[in-house]
Amino acid sequence: YNYQYGLGFFEKNMFESAETVFLRLESDLLNLTVKELLTIGKTFFLCGHYQKADGVFNVIETQKNLKSSKTQKNLKYKRI
Repeated sequence: YNYQYGLGFFEKNMFESAETVFLRLESDLLNLTVKELLTIGKTFFLCGHYQKADGVFNVIETQKNLKSSKTQKNLKYKRI
């Protein structure tokens, strides 16, 4: 699992190596947890790729909004 491999570099403060691994995960961001996304976003930021970091943080916001929207729909249907 590529995330775990990149995390090993991240934990050793080898951010450029972690970034190289995390770049391979960009097409799979929606399947990652918020904690994983935060690590990836922080890595991109620390490597000076601010737009990439912003993109990852936007995925977190999108996931949060989708979850909130689903919760609201579930509550609405339970009331009916």
